[in-house]
Amino acid sequence: MIVPVIVIPDRARETVPRGWSEQVLAQVDQVPDLRAIAEGATQLHGHIAVWKKKGYETAELEAALRYCELRIGELLGPPEQTWTGKPSTSAAPEVLDKHHVYEFRRMAAYRTLTLEAVRNAKRSRGAVLRYINERTRQVAEPEAAAVTLDIRPGKFQKVLADVPAHSVALILTDPPYAAKYLREWSDLAKFAARVLVPGGSLIAYSGQGNLPAVLARLSVSLRYWWLFALEHDYGSQNLPGKFVTIGWKPLVWFVKRRRRDMTYVADLLEGSPPRKTMGDWAQGREELFPLIEGLTREGELIVDPFAGTGTVGEAAVRLGRHFLGAESGEHAQEGDDTA
Repeated sequence: MIVPVIVIPDRARETVPRGWSEQVLAQVDQVPDLRAIAEGATQLHGHIAVWKKKGYETAELEAALRYCELRIGELLGPPEQTWTGKPSTSAAPEVLDKHHVYEFRRMAAYRTLTLEAVRNAKRSRGAVLRYINERTRQVAEPEAAAVTLDIRPGKFQKVLADVPAHSVALILTDPPYAAKYLREWSDLAKFAARVLVPGGSLIAYSGQGNLPAVLARLSVSLRYWWLFALEHDYGSQNLPGKFVTIGWKPLVWFVKRRRRDMTYVADLLEGSPPRKTMGDWAQGREELFPLIEGLTREGELIVDPFAGTGTVGEAAVRLGRHFLGAESGEHAQEGDDTA
């Protein structure tokens, strides 16, 4: 087995020789052992923390760490696209934080942009991913192979009534926000309490205007866990009446009894451009990936009771999950001005 030996330069000097990170890149590119690369990345992360505390220069170390993460993403490979009934061969080893798996895979999917970002002094993972997002928005991202989504026509209360109890890992959905639809939130909470696995999650987009009522209705059947903030990177909107320029949207997070795992999930989400399909407005797909990766496992079932044009389904299938949705077409999504 080939194991990378990342030799940290001697601390006799306060800087690492220029170009050292490129040597690490060339080295890890030849290593097929995912665990070894992950352990090398952990080692680098520890040295960076110590050196920053002492005021030492860490640019080369941070670049080397990004190169290790890039290689991890390449070795993980893309997630399985279909359910086979067998454990995924691309599952991350326990030495990796599952929250970062999506980020590593995205870096690997855009290797050229990752290298370009790091070599242009974008050292943090966040900066690299923002660079990738900015560049890929200028040119349409290649779409995954076309898939047929199981979206049942009709109101979810009826068409999803046969979903078995304790069978759904995640309900990820975008219900209507207006006050006249609050009853839908109560039905959604009851549905989630029945079909979610113990510790499963319900995450739903919500307008700000009726947020207290939404939280109250969901709390009757589920346990409040947290609130995500989705930044509107594609532009803010003025809200007449409230006289607020809206730059973010809440996603409410409830769980069944208690959360089933301890994977860290970031509560600040970077918005992706909304999709427009057949004239309908839909949420962006890329913003969903970290939630799906962080809260579900490959092959588990994700349900969207307000599926619309299938954005959640596309993200779920792309990440190797089962998907089931419902869409009545009864109410077009009404924006924050009616929330």
